[in-house]
Amino acid sequence: EIAATAPQRATVRLLRQGSVADERQLSLARGTSRVTFLQRAGTGGVLRYDVEVAGERDAIAANNRASALVIVGGPPRVLYVSPTPAPTGAALLRGHGFDVVRGAPAAVPIVPAALDAFDPVVLDDVPAREIDAAQRDALARYVEQDGGGLVVTGVRAFGPGGWTGTRM
Repeated sequence: EIAATAPQRATVRLLRQGSVADERQLSLARGTSRVTFLQRAGTGGVLRYDVEVAGERDAIAANNRASALVIVGGPPRVLYVSPTPAPTGAALLRGHGFDVVRGAPAAVPIVPAALDAFDPVVLDDVPAREIDAAQRDALARYVEQDGGGLVVTGVRAFGPGGWTGTRM
């Protein structure tokens, strides 16, 4: 929000990481005006944004700048577990911008905290017998206690896959 003591023209500049990302020429009314900038981050990480205001009738230059740090998450990170060397589902997710980490069933961590690096975990056509008890327990705690997502898919996973009666 920009506060003006009198109607005036002003230049409002948005800087991202020190470089001008957007600039607008505005006619401000007396009082408070809200200015919104839409930015596409592009990558994850911490970004610094600064806003500078230069008004025609500005008596106090010291209050014409504000800064903020914004934490931007990257693309969703998926642990894609499949006994297939090149599963189609993993390629589809990559094609839609997901960060896919592929692994065989033996690669599923046994510590729930190791799963926190992922948004969802996908078990693609993985029968229960290929995931040992410690791995199943870690997956269950990841979903139940940490709020992680789990997707189970494939003909070998359901029915004859042996998941019935497990915590999954």
